[in-house]
Amino acid sequence: EFRLDHFWTYEWSVGKDSCFDYLKRITKSNDTDTLFIDDTYVIRGESRKYIWIPEIYIPEAKKIELPTAIGQNSLLLLFVDSSGVCHLKHEIRVATIVACKMDFRDYPYDKQICHFRLRNHYYPMNTLMIKWSEKGVVRARKIKLNNYRFSFVFKSYNETPLNENEEFSYLEVDFIFERQLSHFIVQVVCPSIIITTVAYASFWVGVETGASRFQMTVVTLLSLITQFVGVKADLPPVSYVSCVDIWMLVCMLFVFSAAIELAAVNFLFKRRNRIIEKCKREIERRKNILQNLSQIDEFKAANAFNSGNKGPFLVECGNVKQLISWHNNKLIAIPTINENLDLPDLALRVDQ
Repeated sequence: EFRLDHFWTYEWSVGKDSCFDYLKRITKSNDTDTLFIDDTYVIRGESRKYIWIPEIYIPEAKKIELPTAIGQNSLLLLFVDSSGVCHLKHEIRVATIVACKMDFRDYPYDKQICHFRLRNHYYPMNTLMIKWSEKGVVRARKIKLNNYRFSFVFKSYNETPLNENEEFSYLEVDFIFERQLSHFIVQVVCPSIIITTVAYASFWVGVETGASRFQMTVVTLLSLITQFVGVKADLPPVSYVSCVDIWMLVCMLFVFSAAIELAAVNFLFKRRNRIIEKCKREIERRKNILQNLSQIDEFKAANAFNSGNKGPFLVECGNVKQLISWHNNKLIAIPTINENLDLPDLALRVDQ
């Protein structure tokens, strides 16, 4: 809806008989509020009830108010020409709350067209026909809306209501409101882009500080949700998806994907550390076993070395088998892979 503060000016003529009847009643009423200035009657007060005024109504009007003004809000003039025909002019200022069926699917790139109609359903066209004057609708020069570019188009129409054979005339003004994007870009687009960029800036933070990275991403996601709620608060509740909904949902999807990536990296990083620690423990255990093997079977290797055989030699200690050999007069273990050892592939590679 929108509020329209406007002036109506009706101009119509009546025949000699009706004109004479008007003048007779006005003269007999002795209404002191009625003035006669330059061959024109300024009709006020009780004399107005003797004058017929076109009955026009606005279908889109939710509420009509008379603005506060000094004096009266309306003016009725009557002028009699040389042929005895009365020409009347009625001016009135009203403020109307106009209902408008708006479509926000393209918000904020939308353009709203609101219809404002002046209808007559009491008198058919052969009795009363309303049409615009040559000037039509005139806009005040200083009217400027903050968030819209404003224009209008006015036309005259004839219509035939259902189940009736007579035509009725009505007037229509189409107010066109085209939204300006500067406010939306500054208030919504730029902040959402900055917030989304901050979420991806956490990728340059060390993986060791996983809690800080995840906290940064969650804060940016909450900021986007708060901004989205603020944007939707300015719009009426609708059952369809608008452009701003798609924009904000895509931004939140990017931030959410960053949070998922951080969680996955943190999980893989901890899993890698556990595997490395397990491999280190296993290597240390096997070193201890090799030391025991060398002490138990050192005499076998020494006898073999004295006989000129430098190995490798297979030694056993419990369920563990190990190849050892002489190198630079030192007893060393030859790395092997124990198929019965339950370790991940990474641990086996580290062990080798």
